[in-house]
Order: sequence, then structure tokens, then C-alpha cells
Amino acid sequence: MNIYFARHVHDWDGGDWIRFLFDRKAVAIQFDGDESWDPEDYSGSGGGKSAIRYLNELNAGNEDAFIFASYSFDGQAHVVCGRPRVGSKRFLSELDDCPVDGRPIRPLKVLFLDDVRPVGRDEFPLAYLLAPPLTTFVRWRSVERVAIPWVQNRPVDLLDPGTYLPASIEVACEEYMRVAGLLNRKILRIGGTMAAFDIVGFGQQGPILAQVKNGGSPNSIINAANRMIDEAGETDAKLYLFCPRASIPVFGSQVSLISVEDALQTLKNSYGEEYLRSLQSARFTSSSAGAG
Repeated sequence: MNIYFARHVHDWDGGDWIRFLFDRKAVAIQFDGDESWDPEDYSGSGGGKSAIRYLNELNAGNEDAFIFASYSFDGQAHVVCGRPRVGSKRFLSELDDCPVDGRPIRPLKVLFLDDVRPVGRDEFPLAYLLAPPLTTFVRWRSVERVAIPWVQNRPVDLLDPGTYLPASIEVACEEYMRVAGLLNRKILRIGGTMAAFDIVGFGQQGPILAQVKNGGSPNSIINAANRMIDEAGETDAKLYLFCPRASIPVFGSQVSLISVEDALQTLKNSYGEEYLRSLQSARFTSSSAGAG
């Protein structure tokens, strides 16, 4: 299953077209001012080629997919989720109920949705907090691991690292280090300039350096551990490497290997399931980050 995101932000000609699309459970794109469904008729920049190609594939029913669609009107974003309706693509001008009361008819490419349901901010906050910025219609790969269980209405395994976004796993591993007494204070933020380390700080025994790997083979984990050793140099820092249990290799004692599953289990025992649910839904993310 693939997940897509359609973004409707700027209305066209002040014609209230976004509300028109929202009411009809439709998504729309506009590139280069052309009425064409051929990707080759669109310039290489701005995402036109890929957006048209995606809509053509979804219209043909070539894949199992859901579309999250955000519509900005009345000063806020309204998000829905639905399946693309096979064979429903149209130009705006071809719609029977397209209003012609003085509003210019833009060359919009429209695709309708079925099985549509509203997406509330508390229900699935990622659709608001991590909406792809400055895009019209894209494959929403960054959240598929979380969005797919949600659209399928199936319970999410709180101890499965694969159901979290990478940033959430980094937060979980850092908090685990605090709970386990390994980290007393940080001196660099996650996502800093030190490529080999995600967590830099001090514990009771001195400086600590940690890396979080969200996947990879045992050999790739060994390579990451060796890189940590090289980057740490002659420092006396304690080294920790987090990775999924299935990826943990046999390794020497210079780097302590900790499974992400153990970190999640510790946090569940310490803080309860609600903490993990918040991590999975990225509720800790700033409400202004990527808002649609």
C-alpha cells in the first residue's frame, strides 16, 4: 500500500475553488497552465511530471493506495483521507456541476475520492504536523510506516520500531538513556552537525556518545560502530549504539549495543502506553512544523 498527500493551499482567482473541491471529495493539481494528462508535457521542475504520473496511475487502479488531502479555507486546514476512485479523473471544465458564474475555469486536473473520512488533529496529528511543505501532490513516504496501520484501522504494536518515524525513535532512545541512568544532561541537540552521533552528553561516569540506527543489516551496524570508534578518537566517552534487535551483531566491548525494542519496553514500563502512543503520532512535534 502507498500513501499520498494532496495539498490545496492557494485558491485560484478568489473563486472559492478549494471549498468546491472539498465539498465534492476531490483532489486537484495545476501545472504549467496545460490541459494535458501526459507527464512529458510538463516541465521538469516544480513536481508537475511526478504529480501527473501519480494521478494517472491512481486513476487506472494500478496500486493499492490512500490519499490524505488538505484543504485550506476559513483560516484553517481541513484534512480528509480516502481511496482514489478508479476512472474518475477529469478536467475541472468537464465537471457537470462546475460553476460558471463569472469565475474563470482554471485547467485543473481533478481526481475523486471514495471511502472518505475526516482526519481530526487529535485522531492523526501527522496529517497536520508533518504535511509535506511546499508541495502539491506527492507520495508521502516519510509517514507510510505509521499511516498504513492507521488507515487500515488495525492496532499498532507499540514495541515495533517499524511503526515509528525515525525522529520518534531518536527521542525514545534519548529518553531511555535518561530513565536507565546513562544520560544526565545533553550538550548537543538531536540532528546536530556530528554525523556519527545523535546524542552527545554526560552521564555519571563522564561523557557519552550515542547513535540511533532505525534499520540495516548486522554488517551495516558493525560499520556504524566502527565509525563511532574512529570519530570518538582518544576521548574517554562511553559509546552506545541503538538498533532493532534483529540487526544487533556480535561486536566487541568498545560500543554498547542496545535494541530499540528494549528501549521502548523500558519506556512503556516507566511511563505507560500513552507515552509511546504520543511518540508514534508525533504529538511532541511543534504545531507549526509543516502545517498545511
